[in-house]
Amino acid sequence: MTILVTGATGFIGSHVMRRLVAERRPARVLCRQIERLDADLRGNGSVEVVVGDVSDPEVMRRACSGVSALLHLAAGMRGSSEDFERSTVTGTKVMLNATMAEGVGHVLYVSSMSVYDYAGLPPGTLIDEGAPLERHPEAREDYARTKRLAEALVLPHLGSAAPTFCIVRPGIVYGPRYKNGLEHVTSLRRAGGLFLLVGGGRREIPLVYVENLVDALLLLLDDRSCAGRIYNVIDSDPPTERDFLETLQRVTARRVPIVPVPSSLVRPLVQAAEWRRRFSRRGGMDLVHGFQRVTGNIRFDAGRLQRELGWKGQHAFVDAMRASFGSEPAPALALGATRESQAAVKA
Repeated sequence: MTILVTGATGFIGSHVMRRLVAERRPARVLCRQIERLDADLRGNGSVEVVVGDVSDPEVMRRACSGVSALLHLAAGMRGSSEDFERSTVTGTKVMLNATMAEGVGHVLYVSSMSVYDYAGLPPGTLIDEGAPLERHPEAREDYARTKRLAEALVLPHLGSAAPTFCIVRPGIVYGPRYKNGLEHVTSLRRAGGLFLLVGGGRREIPLVYVENLVDALLLLLDDRSCAGRIYNVIDSDPPTERDFLETLQRVTARRVPIVPVPSSLVRPLVQAAEWRRRFSRRGGMDLVHGFQRVTGNIRFDAGRLQRELGWKGQHAFVDAMRASFGSEPAPALALGATRESQAAVKA
């Protein structure tokens, strides 16, 4: 039975497609530009290519026709706010209509752990699938804002019988061929190569190695007992920011000074930057809200997938870090915040 993959030219999608091809499973991809698809997929007899935009109803219906399952990875990653809206929100709305019209059996919708309300949670909160969702998506940067809005479109369909739906919320995905994938945990950088750990580096990072994520996605595509369920997907025992940085230094053989910085010292700078943003009437995310999201001491859990379907990441953290970064110089990372607070620091 054919599996449709949207977003197949992206980082996660390309890894999914390589696995499907390796397992000789019939697949169809929807992509805007065929030249962005991996060259070894374009001429592969087991891969059918539909060219067009995910927000085009006619194209989406054609892509959905005759497929047994859909893995929806397509989402805006760059461009204007309108680009994010079209690719993520409108694309998801069009996808929902097309899957119902064409009789797709099962839809695996890939959301993000960015949909949770980190800023509003008390210290020590465990983020599982029942944690509160972001109440103020308008305060977020475009990617997180539109992912939250798009998931809200899917949630009412979780009880559907035709098609069945499952929502996956991956953590921060990293792996080979995506060396900039950890900008989500970077914020502060200083000349001279210092790593500044805002809050001291005790905060957990919800990382998931891309091959472990692909294992989970294929499991959820095949096992229809997941219908109507939501699953976080992160690797077991998520590292703290300090653990991550120290491991990064070991696998790259580069020692860089680590300087803990109390959040209380950075917060006034972020508040001042936010006041300046509002005074100048510039658009964009709320910098204080973003800072609160990425500096709170919260924990992460993905135990439901292991308990219910037996999934466990096969690639250990150190091995995954070595595979991802071992052959390259250490990236200039400064942990303690995500790209949501980068603007605040640079302002």
